[in-house]
Amino acid sequence: MSPLTELAAELEQLSCERAQDFLARDISFWTRERGEGQWVAIEILGHLCDSAINNHQRFVRAMIQGGVEWPGYAQDDMVRVQGFLREEPHQVVRLWQTLNMHLAHVMEQMKPEQMQYACVIGKSAQVTLEWLARDYVRHLKHHLKEIV
Repeated sequence: MSPLTELAAELEQLSCERAQDFLARDISFWTRERGEGQWVAIEILGHLCDSAINNHQRFVRAMIQGGVEWPGYAQDDMVRVQGFLREEPHQVVRLWQTLNMHLAHVMEQMKPEQMQYACVIGKSAQVTLEWLARDYVRHLKHHLKEIV
């Protein structure tokens, strides 16, 4: 059993519960303005898909290579060019849930020694792979509060 089993279970449960709630929401929920310069709910969820995709690569590459140096990413540009406002919200919800279910699975594969691997993301200070995994879930929860 991985030391991240509880975190993975939390991620799975959160993803399933929120996806069920999100699939019941209509288009007005997803596109309601939140203020100038702020993403609407569907853009926040799209950002969370980007975060899951980036973190998947970080986790897997760190596990393979014994650590990872990975670039940061231009989150505003990524949300903009993908046009989440023009995508069917239920499709984005399903993508988000699927990505997180797989990330939970990947977390369960981490061995204790791998969790201490050094990770450097962009210009940020070095952290461990365990810190990166826990921070991913913290980041996810932060943005889910913004959506709801």
